[in-house]
Amino acid sequence: MTSRFQHLVGSMTILCVLSAVAGKWQTVYPQSQQADGTDFYPSIRYGHTCNSYRGKLLTTHGYYYDRQRSLPTWLSDTWAINVADGSYTWERLSTRLPQSEAYGAYSRGRIPRAPCGRFGHVSALIDGALLLYGGNDGGYSRTDREDYRPGNEFNELWRFDLTNLTWSFLRPFGGGPGKRHMAGAAAVQGNFVLYGGMGRERGDVWLYNPVDDRWEMLLDEVTVQNGGPGSRCGHAMLPWITGQAAGFIVYGGQSQQPDGTYIVRDDAWFFDIEARRWRKLQPTPQMEADGGATATPVGHFYQAAMTTSVTLPQSAVAAALAGSKKACTDASIAGGSSTSAASTTCDPSLRNANTARAPEAATAPVRLRVGIIAGGSTTTPGLTCSSQAWAFTTDCSVTRIIWARLPDLPLAMYDTRGAAVGGAAYVFGGHLCQLDQPSHLSYPYYYVNEALRLDLGLGLDQDFDLGQVQDFGSNSDLGVAALLRDGVGEADGAAACAVRQGGKRERQELSKNDEL
Repeated sequence: MTSRFQHLVGSMTILCVLSAVAGKWQTVYPQSQQADGTDFYPSIRYGHTCNSYRGKLLTTHGYYYDRQRSLPTWLSDTWAINVADGSYTWERLSTRLPQSEAYGAYSRGRIPRAPCGRFGHVSALIDGALLLYGGNDGGYSRTDREDYRPGNEFNELWRFDLTNLTWSFLRPFGGGPGKRHMAGAAAVQGNFVLYGGMGRERGDVWLYNPVDDRWEMLLDEVTVQNGGPGSRCGHAMLPWITGQAAGFIVYGGQSQQPDGTYIVRDDAWFFDIEARRWRKLQPTPQMEADGGATATPVGHFYQAAMTTSVTLPQSAVAAALAGSKKACTDASIAGGSSTSAASTTCDPSLRNANTARAPEAATAPVRLRVGIIAGGSTTTPGLTCSSQAWAFTTDCSVTRIIWARLPDLPLAMYDTRGAAVGGAAYVFGGHLCQLDQPSHLSYPYYYVNEALRLDLGLGLDQDFDLGQVQDFGSNSDLGVAALLRDGVGEADGAAACAVRQGGKRERQELSKNDEL
């Protein structure tokens, strides 16, 4: 048995544990009856962004249509909700930039003091600051007309300092990605990386280096016909680092075909930044109790996407290294009801795959990198809102992706956004596809401003010091790689993942962004 296969066995078992233990989504801040918010909570919105920072969920900008006043509302405020301390209280970090001020600046060929209202922008946290790029406001800030007009994307890069709470407009060298919205972005090794988006349909990859203050195009579009992901927008994009590779994962999105029609993608890709090369991730399905393979997610776009690291208890690590189905059974009993996730089980034929080497390996907890997607739309043109939530991880060389179904969101919606803090996933905002939901009469608008939380069930990490570089011990390097180091033998373990190096790199990355 190869070390790669052993690694996949462990990963599948662990996702089985994760999906079985995860509870239901809970409302931590309810939907408001007031559309425009107050001094104590933000307005309804969609097309915003969310990031996590020091135990808080941040959100900035976005849009909603004010049906009471028959006006489009472009948002430019920034908020944070305290989640790590359990208080779930909102605080406003920056106020909205008045439209008159934005239009006054642009009409004189100047840049306003802060980014004006927009939706479809991207953001990522780097070194205690939020970087924001692109977006679209239908031309409102530059024409002062309230009718939406296509082709009014931004090409601006902004920095929000989370210490002094001020915006700065950046003027990097290297040109830049150009005007676009609905792109994807991720913070990878201290750099701001961007791919795709709308604005003449984009499929290129760009990197902004904050130290050099410079944009660099890493790779032009690789079309589908040439073996690449092509151009797409509204996709999920997440940073991904193991001992063997550093880059980002892209899942789903909307693409335009040669005949001009649009389709929703259901594939996942990894972009290796050092190699400047795409590779398509091969799905590795888990097994149902009846012996059939579980489904991987159907295509989604405009979904929430986030990564986190969860702490695996010693029993789960031992079971994973042994390829044991028992971990799933025990987790289901301990976790109680788990809605749709309960159908995901492990392959009993793999039970003894690594038993001989497993018992002595799990002497300390291990942390596992996990990606999560939630909500979105499954059709285009026309939108079909989804309530599905999924978790995934990969093998060490990032060639295969392993999916597990999580409990559904309590409502179907698209253009929601989210981030993870510790062992919990959060989503905020979004757009409903319909209001005729008898069980959810609390939603008076098509837009949402409630905040939801899903406890992933394997280590909440609320005591984890986000400002420190952590040493998790010889058995507990970050990433899936750590699961195999002692389980497959020293030589095989080193070949499988270069774990020590990978753990160090990922710890440094988490420390830079202060995200967990």
